Amino acid sequence: MFRTIRSLHLTAVRLAPQVDSKALEAKKALKQTQKLRTKHKRDPTKDLLYMEIPKALKYLRASEVGEPVNKSTISLLVTVIPEKGAKNLNGFLDLPHPVGKSKFLIFSNKTEELKSKINLPSENYLIGGKKLLEEIEEGIVDLNQFTHSFCTFDMQNNLKPYGRILASKNLMCTPKKGNVDSVENLPKLIEKGLSSVPFKQVNYEIAFPVGKCNFSDEQILKNIEVASKTIYGLEPHGSKKTNVIGQTVISSTKGPGIVIDFRQ
Repeated sequence: MFRTIRSLHLTAVRLAPQVDSKALEAKKALKQTQKLRTKHKRDPTKDLLYMEIPKALKYLRASEVGEPVNKSTISLLVTVIPEKGAKNLNGFLDLPHPVGKSKFLIFSNKTEELKSKINLPSENYLIGGKKLLEEIEEGIVDLNQFTHSFCTFDMQNNLKPYGRILASKNLMCTPKKGNVDSVENLPKLIEKGLSSVPFKQVNYEIAFPVGKCNFSDEQILKNIEVASKTIYGLEPHGSKKTNVIGQTVISSTKGPGIVIDFRQ
């Protein structure tokens, strides 16, 4: 009798449905994302760390006393909670008050002709054709030093094999991004790029500078206004696969993080 019961018990265990660990992890991750979405939909003005921007700037400037005001950067950290299948947000902020120096990577087979048209110091850009792409692939050129990239039509197809490397640093050139043009028009695009700041969503966050401590409140507020319009403007209207643009924190190089209202 004892053996029969034991046998049935073991059989029941063997016949029990197998636990799908991947499905459990996916379910857990979905619940966590839903919690985050609910949290970040809350009114930021109700947060314990919330301040109006002019008041927050006073605290941040006080944190930078003793530091060179033109070197202390004021930045935003925007939390983005994506819906499953939604694309990460990235692009450029055309700030009315530029924050830092831009450095350009330019791809073209007509380098000498372009150089004569670009009105920039040579240390502000690097220009080249296929050889430059090879040096990037070999790691000779450090992509971290560049903020923008451009290319002429003649180089567009040459960039495709290096797309993954360039895209990882937000430096890929495509007509959709608006950084591909003719030799005649490219210098105008480059000039416009002097006042733009690239941004890219990494996991749940977007970080970018909006000013220096020597900027006036009005200058920083205008930069934040443009950033808000640009980032909210990336959301596709009428699509179910959207992002929740949630808590936004303003901080300085040595200052604390303060919650602000970033909504349009």
